[in-house]
Amino acid sequence: MKINQYVRVAIVFGIGIAGIFLFLPRKDALGASAVVVAMLATVLVGQLPGPKALILRNPRAITVVGWTLAGLGLIVSLALGWNADQSAMIPGLMLSVVGIALVTLPRSLKAADEARAQNAEAPRSTPSAANEGLEALLLPFRNLRTSVVVLGPWLALFLAAPTAAITPGLIFGSGWIKNLTRGEAEVGLLVVVAVILIMYGALMVAAIQWSRFVAQGSPPPFGVPWRPLWSFAWRWIVFGGLSRIPDRLGPWLTTHAPSLPHWASVSLTSLAGLAFLTLISPMGLVLPAVALGKKDTSIVGTLASRRVFGRRFYLGALVVLSPFALMSWLFGLLPDGSSASMASGTFALVLLVIWVPVLFATVVGAMAYLTNVHLRAASVS
Repeated sequence: MKINQYVRVAIVFGIGIAGIFLFLPRKDALGASAVVVAMLATVLVGQLPGPKALILRNPRAITVVGWTLAGLGLIVSLALGWNADQSAMIPGLMLSVVGIALVTLPRSLKAADEARAQNAEAPRSTPSAANEGLEALLLPFRNLRTSVVVLGPWLALFLAAPTAAITPGLIFGSGWIKNLTRGEAEVGLLVVVAVILIMYGALMVAAIQWSRFVAQGSPPPFGVPWRPLWSFAWRWIVFGGLSRIPDRLGPWLTTHAPSLPHWASVSLTSLAGLAFLTLISPMGLVLPAVALGKKDTSIVGTLASRRVFGRRFYLGALVVLSPFALMSWLFGLLPDGSSASMASGTFALVLLVIWVPVLFATVVGAMAYLTNVHLRAASVS
């Protein structure tokens, strides 16, 4: 790792830590920052020539040490923080983060060396990332018959689940929830959980199947791809959690800039969300690798695919994400009171007809873009 690369990593983590102190209470921010610094220090030390050679010569031993530290850190966290303040768990969490970083280092260092070797041989001419992103968005419409076969059932399920959830509100009005007994409310909660699982399960299956169509050029067999689905799901949850970070900007602006107009607060939050999603979009390159059953599904290994476009990769990601960001921004501009009509189903119906299909199309387009980048990188390696 060159000096300028250390500086870049430090800047990125510095911005992250600044964001932690900006949006979290000071006490929580100190603990979260300590955990981030522990992870950063472990990764950077592992990049030094001496430690790196040791890690690559003894990958199994380092992995065992890492899992041991991760487990020990979990035990320490539970022991210190079980009946105490959550800040007492920080030392154990730091130990666990160091252990997890050690577990991932042997594989990621090896993948990084291979990526650098391939990058040296990669062609200098790069395709247009913006055109690639636009083509990815238009692909389902240009292959409409195939889209109906591959995506149709999952889109129907993706729409049917929330439709069933809002139907009572459409029939009985906004007051029907207040009339539920405790038992009925508990059943209703289970229904909501089931709807969420069905919706996002259908969305993930559609993403996997579309990635396979892009890679193979023909529709994959119909069915649920159970094997990659589980690996896909936990990564999806991690990325989804990260993508929600900019949402904290809205409440922060409300607290610290109460005179700011609603449209300005929504616009700043939406712009920050789009910028953040674009910046972390290379992390999504692991998803096509999982969907296609590749052996190397490490973050570092799949990030090497970005070399096909270089920094232009972000422009393609911006093109893919912009329609959904625009739609979310427009919905956010609605008056705050409009959310009250969600229970009656009016706003929910509009959301279902417009926002949900745009979300589905964005996910499918993003998978097509990421898969094409992945395939281009594989073709030059």
